[in-house]
Amino acid sequence: MIAFVLAAAALCLTSCGPSLPRQPSMTEIRRSVARILELPTYEQLYRDVVYIDKSRPILFLKIGGTEVLFSVNIRVKAGIDLAGGMALERTGPHSIAVRLPPAKVLSVDAEEQSIREYFVHRRVLSRVSQLDYYDAIEPAKERIVEEAVAGGILTRARDNARSLVEGLLRGGGYERVSFIEEVQT
Repeated sequence: MIAFVLAAAALCLTSCGPSLPRQPSMTEIRRSVARILELPTYEQLYRDVVYIDKSRPILFLKIGGTEVLFSVNIRVKAGIDLAGGMALERTGPHSIAVRLPPAKVLSVDAEEQSIREYFVHRRVLSRVSQLDYYDAIEPAKERIVEEAVAGGILTRARDNARSLVEGLLRGGGYERVSFIEEVQT
């Protein structure tokens, strides 16, 4: 959806109104790109299976507690946080160099409506609250972010962000767009 909005904005910038022979100024370009503080450029949807065990032994007997096995969809979005700084430098009459901040995970959300219980075993004097589900999902979210990063989500997000920015700048009249690699420490 975001890619569609950016593409539509780029198309409108390049095709609406009379055709102008001049390139937009650096200030205009910075403003145009910086209006979007966060640019989510890639997302992945994971389904994870989570187990809750709220066993409470009563007098050394396992008669209290509840066990639940459920699945949940977790959405990970990665992209560029432009608040981290962006630099543009005109390198020639029709060329520009761009420095974007490194891609990062922007959000990780569990979709509550996707929770599906596979197994529920309730014992005496026990129940599992919504808060118990949230507490069980948090470690799963952390693990899934690690998996997404290891799987290359940041590389895909960076490449997509570069494609969007390059399309916007090419639509503004720049024939050569290069990217300066941000050094991560």
